[in-house]
Amino acid sequence: MVAQVCGAAPQSPECQEARRALAAVQADLASAQRALAAQRSQLPSLRRQAVALASEAVQLGRQAAALARQAVRLARQAAPLLRQARALAAQGAVLRRQANALAAQGAALRRQTDQLRAEGASLQRQADALQAQADSLKKQQQQAEEEKKQTEQLQQELTDMVTKAGGDDRGTDPRLVKLQDALATPAGVQLVSPPSINKGGDAATFTVIPKTRPADPTTADLVTQVRTSVVPPATAEGGITAYVGGVTAANVDLASKISSKLLELILVVLALSIVLLIAFRSLLIPVQAAVTNLLCVGAAFGLLVVTFQWGWGLGLVGLSTPYATVPIASYVPLMMFAALFGLSMDYEVFLVSQIAQHHAAGEPPRQAVRSGVASSAKVIAAAATIMISVFGSFILNGDPTIKQFGVGLSVAVLLASAMVLSLAPALLTLFGAGVWWLPRWLDRVLPHVDIEGEGERPTPAPDLDLRPWVAAPDPAHPDGDGTPAPRADARRDHVPDG
Repeated sequence: MVAQVCGAAPQSPECQEARRALAAVQADLASAQRALAAQRSQLPSLRRQAVALASEAVQLGRQAAALARQAVRLARQAAPLLRQARALAAQGAVLRRQANALAAQGAALRRQTDQLRAEGASLQRQADALQAQADSLKKQQQQAEEEKKQTEQLQQELTDMVTKAGGDDRGTDPRLVKLQDALATPAGVQLVSPPSINKGGDAATFTVIPKTRPADPTTADLVTQVRTSVVPPATAEGGITAYVGGVTAANVDLASKISSKLLELILVVLALSIVLLIAFRSLLIPVQAAVTNLLCVGAAFGLLVVTFQWGWGLGLVGLSTPYATVPIASYVPLMMFAALFGLSMDYEVFLVSQIAQHHAAGEPPRQAVRSGVASSAKVIAAAATIMISVFGSFILNGDPTIKQFGVGLSVAVLLASAMVLSLAPALLTLFGAGVWWLPRWLDRVLPHVDIEGEGERPTPAPDLDLRPWVAAPDPAHPDGDGTPAPRADARRDHVPDG
């Protein structure tokens, strides 16, 4: 009908309104189509977003389930905590009740404190009164103490005089008292005894006891200090003469004397080795003998120091001491060196004399050394074994000094025999014929000494016939009597001591 109207009257208002409405509808239709096209283009993206949201929803669901399980666990764990909280609340209530009770007690104590303060004020007033009385008594006591000190001082003076004198009035001599006080001044002095005075009254003896043991080096220093810096000032005024003696001082003096002469003794003993030069007409043998002695005695001295002064192996020799060391007697090294020199020289002379005999018989130097060692080694070893056994038995003695001789001499003899049988043959073999070299001027000066008695060979009497029989003539002998001629090579064998 609208179309008919517009066809009949196109300019009519109804027709124009219909056109505008149609245009609006068409515009809305185009807009709807564009929107639909835009939504269609966004549809794949929305589908992907939907898939992603679905995946996130699944994950969130899983997380929600895990959180639910965790919430259940936490609820289970929270149950004991809730019970503990209830218990703590109950305890808190009990503590509050106790606090209320303590507060009540504190109030009671405060009331008691106020009461005690009042009583203390009363006591303070009483104390002030007593203090006044005490001040008065103190003055009286001070006066009494002064009188007592004067009395004690007088008594102490009298006691000191009697004590230092040892009950003897003669010991109160100011010179003896001064010397006694001086002897007590060194730091190493433990005690000084009262003087012991003889019947004539012209000699007195003090006993000084040191803080250290007699064998301690500090004790020896104390003896020196007393002699040099204590006694001279105490006797400087004259009238008395003091000497430092006793066992400890005597041992110090003996050790000092021996130490001052020990080197001189060693040099003199080693100089006696020159006797070997006269006997065997050799320069090397005396030097070798001296070196052997020094090595052996040095090793023996070292063993003594290690065993007794350092205390290594004291139990092995049967000694037990609280100090873990034993002092070495001053004369032990001296006597050890003298004894070792004698035994070592005996072994040396016996060995070299055997080698010299074989060398004089025409054997080459090396062969002579071998022959001499072969003929003397057993005798030297047997003699050394005997002496080692003898000296070793000293160790069984309980005296520490005897044990020192036993240890030192047994080891020294062992080393001496070993050195004589090893070092001497080695040097003689090494130097060969040079061992027996001697300058001509010295050969003319030195006398010829016959050690083994080779010049005392027996010779038969030319005209005396002591044969108990008559033998048939032997054409091998010019004499024609068939009797073997006596041997002229008989000799006296020398056996080392021990």
